[in-house]
Order: sequence, then structure tokens, then C-alpha cells
Amino acid sequence: MHGQELYDIYDLWHVPFWQTLWFRIIFWSILFFALIVLISMFVRRRRNRKKELSAGEQALHDLRVLRERKLVCSEHAQEFYLQVTTILKTYLQHLYRVPVQAKTDQELLHFLYQEHFSPAVLQELQEIFSGMELIKFARASAVAEQVERDLQRSMSFVERTISDKKTKND
Repeated sequence: MHGQELYDIYDLWHVPFWQTLWFRIIFWSILFFALIVLISMFVRRRRNRKKELSAGEQALHDLRVLRERKLVCSEHAQEFYLQVTTILKTYLQHLYRVPVQAKTDQELLHFLYQEHFSPAVLQELQEIFSGMELIKFARASAVAEQVERDLQRSMSFVERTISDKKTKND
């Protein structure tokens, strides 16, 4: 019996796969890759998020888009004036938090008079709306210069009310 050695019954040791070096490398690589993907998605979403515009900035933007769509011509005058009316009423509705979309142009002017708008601005808005009424309802023909002038007046009205609102808040 001296020549015989004892053999250990536990000569092979099994290491579970989750404790191996390869598993740890792959696991942390996948986790790192997923983190990079999530960060890139977050950054891309932040970049693509549109900046919210104020009511005045949105109105000016819409008026500029109207000009770019080539509606500032006598052939598309009726559609142009309908769009300008909608833009101005939407702007005033956001500005004063009063539902003016359902008001007629004359009711809107009366409301603005009661809100103590400056007479120059009211006069300018009155001229824009009077030109619009002829085109929208009487289907009169519009001169391209008149359409362009009314677009400029609309833009200056929005710009003035933005500056007036800022001076009142300061």
C-alpha cells in the first residue's frame, strides 16, 4: 500500500460562466455600449427639440413663411388675407388670453380700443382690416403693392406690440 497514492476526488474545479474573465469583459462592454447609445439618443433628442417661440415670435415667423410661400401677390390675395387675419387673431388671443378668433374684425378693433392700444397702432390695424374685408368678402382684386404693404403693416403691428408688452413688463 505504500506505493499507492491517494487521489483527491476534487481534482477538477468548475468555475461558473458568470465568474469567468470572458463573461466580465463581454458584460461590461455591452453595458458600456448601451450607456453610450443612451447618451447619444439623449443628446440627439435635445438638439432636435425645437425652441418654443413666444406668441410674437411665432406670429412674425408665420408672416415670414407666408411671404416665402409666394402668397404675397394679387392672384392669391384672398387666401393671403385669410391667413394674415388668422395669424393676427391667434397672436392677439395668446397675447391677451381672450378668445378673439370668433370675433369679427370690427369687434376685435373695438376690443383693442377698450384695451387702450395706441391710436397709431389701432389706425394701422384698421387699415389692414379694411383692405382685408374688401378682398375677403367683396372679392375685389388686390394690387400686389397693397398686399405687400399690408404684410409689412401686420409685421410692424406685431413688432410694436411685442416692444410695448416688454416695456409694460419692465
